[in-house]
Amino acid sequence: MKKMLIFSLLSSLSFAANAAPLLRFGTTVSLWDPPGDANYAPIIESWAEYYVLTVFSLRGTGAYSTWSHDTVTYTHRRGTIDAIFRPDIGTGFEVGFGGGLGFYETKTSITGDEDEGTLGIQALGDLNYAISNNIGLNFAARAIVPDLNKSSEILWQFGGGITGELQLGY
Repeated sequence: MKKMLIFSLLSSLSFAANAAPLLRFGTTVSLWDPPGDANYAPIIESWAEYYVLTVFSLRGTGAYSTWSHDTVTYTHRRGTIDAIFRPDIGTGFEVGFGGGLGFYETKTSITGDEDEGTLGIQALGDLNYAISNNIGLNFAARAIVPDLNKSSEILWQFGGGITGELQLGY
């Protein structure tokens, strides 16, 4: 019993040593392939990412885009939650691979054309470079299926921006 208690204590200390009380936030400007026949349009995202472990994080993102095509103005909003795996590669660079769920809504300037929003999924990859302890540059790519009922539609997004970090805890 005593050995089991010591093993449990050492295991929890090992887990706590690998925990990463880190909150990262940022804003990125990207180009994405919006729904329909329009070409690429700009999209702005703001996000917060909490590191559950040094190699695993959860990110919440809000995004907004507007574009015109054939005299119709479109407005797109979305909110997503992603789980991201971040292997340690050292050197000031950080890579991430993951995916998650999102709520996607696209409205048009056409009277009576209402979009109540859809539930979708996405896969993502990103590369971060630390300029200093608290500031970095980010490049990201996403493959997005904005409606699980229409899984054949895949949208693409590429872009980057500046990130900031806030150390929580130790």
